[in-house]
Amino acid sequence: MFSWWWTQKINLLGMEEKCVADVVLTEFDMYRHHLREINRKENYGWLRNMFHGIGQQLMRQDPVYYAHYTALRPDGAWRLVSYPYYAKYALLGDNTFFRHIDVNIPRLLENGRGKYII
Repeated sequence: MFSWWWTQKINLLGMEEKCVADVVLTEFDMYRHHLREINRKENYGWLRNMFHGIGQQLMRQDPVYYAHYTALRPDGAWRLVSYPYYAKYALLGDNTFFRHIDVNIPRLLENGRGKYII
C-alpha cells in the first residue's frame, strides 16, 4: 500500500533526489537522536517525542490507506477521528511486542468503547 514511498522521488531545497522513505527514515533518526530516557528506563523503540512527523502525516492523509481502513471495519463507520500518537522505531534486536494495552478494558467490555482503535 505504501510502496510509492520507495519509488516516488523528491527534491528538497535543490539537494540530491531522495525517495519519500529516505526522508521519513532520516526524520526518525533525528527524533531518536533527541529522545532521552525517562527515569533511566529504556524507551523500547518508542519515540515519545514524535507526534507529527512527515511520515505520520503522509500516512494519515493517504486516501488508499483511509479506504482500506474504513472498508475493513466491521461497523462500516467512515466518519473517523484521527488523533496523533507517538511513533515506534524498532531497530534490529528491539522487542516489538506491546507491554501494555492503552484501552480501558472494563469500559470496552461494557459498551465497546475503543473496540476498533488501531
